Amino acid sequence: MEGFMLSKGQLISQIANSNPHLHKKDIELALTTFIDTITTSLVNGEDVELRGFGTFHTKKRRARVGRNPQNGQDVEIPEKITINFRSGKKIRDTLKDM
Repeated sequence: MEGFMLSKGQLISQIANSNPHLHKKDIELALTTFIDTITTSLVNGEDVELRGFGTFHTKKRRARVGRNPQNGQDVEIPEKITINFRSGKKIRDTLKDM
C-alpha cells in the first residue's frame, strides 16, 4: 500500500462507519481536541505517550552550516525544533507480521 495516506476526513468517516451511534460532528470535535492537546503538550516541551501506539517528543536541532547542492556555496541552517515519533511495541509487532 505504498503511497496511501489517510486524511483527517477519511479517518472521521472510518470511525463513523464503525460506530454508527456517533455523529460525525462529535467525532470531528473529539479528533480535533485530541490533535490540539498533543500539539499543546509538544509546544510546552512535554512528551506525549499513547500506550500501545507510540510516543511523540520534540528534539532541538542545533544551527549548522550546510552546502547548497546546486552551486556548492555554504548556507547557514538555523536552529529548529523537530517532532519525533517512536512507535509502540504493539504497532512494531503488527508491522513485522505483515
